[in-house]
This record gives sequence, C-alpha cells and structure tokens, in this order.
Amino acid sequence: IAADAEAKISFAAQTFNATGRPFYLAVGFRKTHLSWRFPQPWLDLYGSAGSYTGGMVAPAELSPWNPMDNATAATYRLYYKACISFLDYNVGRVLSALERSGLSSLTAVVLHSDHGWSLGEDAQWEKFSNREEATRIPLTIYVPWLQPTQPTDSSSFPSTDALVEAVDLYPTLLQLANIPLPADALTAMGDAPTPTHATSLLAATAQPNHHHHRSFPIGGTSIVPLLTLPSTADASLWGAGKGGEKRGAFSQYPRCPKNEANLWQANHCTNLERCEFPIMGYSVRTRDWRLTLWQRWNGAELAAAWDQLVASELYDMTQMENSTTTGTKNETYDFPGAYTNVVDDPANTGTVTALASLIRGNFR
Repeated sequence: IAADAEAKISFAAQTFNATGRPFYLAVGFRKTHLSWRFPQPWLDLYGSAGSYTGGMVAPAELSPWNPMDNATAATYRLYYKACISFLDYNVGRVLSALERSGLSSLTAVVLHSDHGWSLGEDAQWEKFSNREEATRIPLTIYVPWLQPTQPTDSSSFPSTDALVEAVDLYPTLLQLANIPLPADALTAMGDAPTPTHATSLLAATAQPNHHHHRSFPIGGTSIVPLLTLPSTADASLWGAGKGGEKRGAFSQYPRCPKNEANLWQANHCTNLERCEFPIMGYSVRTRDWRLTLWQRWNGAELAAAWDQLVASELYDMTQMENSTTTGTKNETYDFPGAYTNVVDDPANTGTVTALASLIRGNFR
C-alpha cells in the first residue's frame, strides 16, 4: 500500500507541475486489523517473546467476550505494538514521498483510523463495542497554510480536547479545498471562516457542476476553526455554527445475543443482515459522561424502538480528562469509574435524562 501511494504521489506531482491539476489521495492501511502481520524487526523493538510466525489470530474459543490467559494476552499486546510501529513506518514512507514531490507545503494531510481497539481492558478485545477504547480514534490534521493564532514551536503542534467526530472530516476537507457544501448543509458550518490560500493544492480543486448538483444533508461540522486555535484556547470558541462546542460525539453498535438470559455472552452480529438485529446500542460521549442506550431494534423499519429499552450504561469520564494524581490527561482507562456503570445512581437521573434526549435527537 505504501509503495502504491508513493507511485501515485509521484504521478500526481508530475501532473500538477505540468497542468496545475490538484489531487486527492486516500491511503488506507488495513493493519492493525487481525491477523497481525509485520516484519520481525518491528517486534524486536519491544523485546521479542519468541520468533514471530506470521498471521496470528485468536483461536475460536478466545472470542472478545471470553477470558484469555495472561500469557496469550501479553503476546497479543506485544504483536499489536509491533503492528502499530510497522504502520508508523509505512505512514512515514508516504509522508516522505510527499516531501520529495515538492508539494508538501501545498497539501493538507489527515491521519485517522476508523475505530479504536480493546486490548483486554475490562475483559474486552477487538472493536465490537460502544466503549471508549473502541470508539475513540486518533486524529491528526496538518494544513501548512493555516497558522495558529499564537506562535507554536515547530516540533510541538497544537492539540485540542474538543469533541470531534469522523463525520466532521468530509465538510472539513471540502472547506479546506474551497468546495461548497450543499445549501442545506452550509448552515451546519455556521460562520466558520473559509481559507483563501491561493496556492494551496486543495484550494485549487475544480468546483462541482451545479447543473447536476443535488442537495443532501451532511452529518458533520467543519472543524477548520479548531485548526486556527492555539492549544490553550477554550474549545467553546468554535463549533455548531453559532458558538459553543459540539454537544456530543455519537456511535452505535448492535448486539445479537444467542440467549437473552445472558445478554453479555455470544452476542456478536457477524454474518447477520441489519434487519435481523434484535438490539442496537446508541452511545453519546460528552466531556464528562458516556451514556449508552441498548434499544430494541425494528428490523422492518431499520430504526430503534425507543419505547423498548433493554439496558443502559453511564460512565463518569471526568477523571479521564483530568487525572487527580498528575493534573494531566489520563488516557489509559485505569482511572476510578472507567468501568463502573452508575446509570442507576439517583444522583445521575438528570444526566441520564438529558443525554438520552440527546441520543434520540441525533438518531431520529
């Protein structure tokens, strides 16, 4: 994949230099999905626990919902780290190719994943949940012609803890490229400024043919304003068009228990059509909380039966954002309350009601 991207960047640079035609390139690395594959040197970085034989996959009896022995768990975590490092190396190859092309100063780069990954936290593995480990993803955006409002050391780019969703990337990239959104989606972007960097590669993209343009709603919000804020800025300075941060980040994942007396056991929906799902989980993450509602699923309508709640989960995330022991972010999911469901605590009734309303409004 990296070699293919290198070749396409070279071709795109030649085309741009000859004609001025810009390019968009999506480079998708499948790893670190199972099965884990990587060259031995990347395992050696972490002190190999034996030679790598290639393509290790969890045995059938070691599903994400069953206990795993400590030795196997340690090996899986080791292999995951090696995969991450090998992926990092290949991303570096792509960025180096962009640098060699001479177009790096004209190119916006976005690095993200499609989901997270559990490595045994709370006895969960892989990606099959609405939990923080499965839904939170890395996101790095570099736009060379956008400068933060305060000077930043070149080796330490600004960051933010604002709520952002993957659906925000589409309107963000369009705005960076000066491509208009459909009229009914523009209001979601509010008063976000449009970059006018005339020599930017993306900004030179041709406009769509409006004679054949059909308007449709967009589910995300451009985060370009965030890219111009220093890391110390209050995230409430942007978002949702009229000021104020995005209210929540949403996700959903189904459950198909084989025996509803034990909802937690053997509840994957592999190889089932969505019309066959019995339960759908809807989750919202705010700065302070994560609420997940498990609703009966109407397969005929492909919609939630909001009057049929199966179960719910509420987790206090405040200690993750501000560790009481270090004063810095704690992103290891080992903070108090990380796996304590407090949905039945009477003190949280108002929170549950408000967040449940937020979920229903988003997944209408």
